Amino acid sequence: MLVFFVILLITKTVYVFEVPMNILSSRIVGGSAVKKPVAYQVSLQYKRRAFFEWTTLSFQNWDHFCGGSIIAENFILTAAHCLAGFGDDFSKISVLAGTTKRSSGGTRHYIDKTKSHEKFLNLVSNDIAVIKLKTPIRLDNKTRGAIEIEGDQDIDGEIPVILTGWGFSTPIRIGVLPQTLQVLNYTTISNQKCKEEGFNVSEREVCASKGFLKGACAGDSGGPLVTADRSQQIGVVSYGTRLCAIGLPDAFTRVSKFVDWIKSAIASLQ
Repeated sequence: MLVFFVILLITKTVYVFEVPMNILSSRIVGGSAVKKPVAYQVSLQYKRRAFFEWTTLSFQNWDHFCGGSIIAENFILTAAHCLAGFGDDFSKISVLAGTTKRSSGGTRHYIDKTKSHEKFLNLVSNDIAVIKLKTPIRLDNKTRGAIEIEGDQDIDGEIPVILTGWGFSTPIRIGVLPQTLQVLNYTTISNQKCKEEGFNVSEREVCASKGFLKGACAGDSGGPLVTADRSQQIGVVSYGTRLCAIGLPDAFTRVSKFVDWIKSAIASLQ
């Protein structure tokens, strides 16, 4: 199975979102391999069966389809659209934590419950969700650690930020699939400038841009946009253009606007 893309034309920008139906992934466009573990980064993975599953040699494997961040030992923050294609059955999803390799290392954790924002509208608003894990992640603040979600409410343009993920490496989503987590130094842009580029963003979103051939792509969805010192999560990867990293901004759910909702979601999942 391949990624299923749904395309929506809004003003002059074409947007894309992913429905996780066994996901092909690679890396951030224009990024570079991380040099040390990113403790808060996780990979959301979908279980697939081998081509010859009908034989006695049948086995199961896992494919990365979205990113996420650790916000507590048993809670993950991600995008609502990452979970939308699974209905109420999350038995085929797991979370891989504590590794820079999407196919090896780390610890695998299975999903107990999830909560997506009640007013989530794909490509429009409230693209945020919380996952509760069946078993807690052992946090050591080296290979596994929680990222802070509370902080500055007024981040606007020209703020240096960092994006990490295993998303596609080319604008047309083809190429070699690296195993190593990728990182990109980014800069936020004002919402007004983002609107001028054709994105109908609200105060509940934040935009970032790095110029041509540098940006987020399919497979980065749900992943964390953080401050340059990696102390606070600013955004959750939400959407961008059909052709990735062509000089237009990427849109992120603005975490600071959802802190109360995240706390309420965690309480409801306890």
